[in-house]
Amino acid sequence: IFQISEDTLFTINDLIRLRATDTPQTPLVAFPRNKHNVSDWEEFTEQDLSNFTNGTVKCLKDLGLKQVSEEMTAAILGQSDLDFAIATFALIRLGYSPCIVSPRLSADAINKLLDLASSRVLLFTPQFQEFAQGLTAIRDLGIFPVPGRNVYDVAALELLKDTPYKRSAPSNAGKVAVCMHSTGLISLPRLIPFTHGRFLNLALNAYKMEVLCTMPFFHGIGYMSFLQAVYSRYVAYCFDSNVPQTHKTLTTALKATAPEAVVTVPYALKLFTEKDGGVELHGFRNPCK
Repeated sequence: IFQISEDTLFTINDLIRLRATDTPQTPLVAFPRNKHNVSDWEEFTEQDLSNFTNGTVKCLKDLGLKQVSEEMTAAILGQSDLDFAIATFALIRLGYSPCIVSPRLSADAINKLLDLASSRVLLFTPQFQEFAQGLTAIRDLGIFPVPGRNVYDVAALELLKDTPYKRSAPSNAGKVAVCMHSTGLISLPRLIPFTHGRFLNLALNAYKMEVLCTMPFFHGIGYMSFLQAVYSRYVAYCFDSNVPQTHKTLTTALKATAPEAVVTVPYALKLFTEKDGGVELHGFRNPCK
């Protein structure tokens, strides 16, 4: 057991553990308080994220997911929200490399992606339970629901203290942290692995400003914006993918969060500005990435 510092950050888990020791605790990320309403947002501190991760680890272990010591991939399919983000941290803490699967992919593409990732584990959000169950009929796959906050928050409270933490070796920086994938629009998707070291190096270039991120976590920039907020301690307001992106929902989110920058895509920029009362983007330092 050792004292973590920025000089001993080799994995994403190290980063979460380090931030949990920060004093004072400050908000790092925010999500809509209600999954279908972007006018009211809830902020979460470093310790919140670590506690939620511990709670989710406990929930997944109770469901039968084992801790692993060798590199293994676990796919995760669902809408991008707080539960989804915490589940990726929990998988990493359990020793897995989460493969973040876009819900926009076809069934054939998802099945192929599981083959490419050699994944025998799939986590899913409630909307995809039937789909996940269908996959078990055609492949050897353990499926687990992504725990909801009503479960992992309680589980976190049941844990008297953080689990003991052993030093990460420098070699861990070269291990795969998260797998993304190509769009799969033209052909079947291909895996895009990111090592822990690559993610941490990218986090060094974090925006030194509060951002509203409208991009889902299966998009590399969407997930990176989330991690950059954890590293930089500038709040990232993450748009909940359960909410359709329209001119109304995007401008409502913008007014509610008042960020310094928006991390988004051209399509969302068009939605921002397509009606009277849209956003005057010249006020932002980095309106689009």
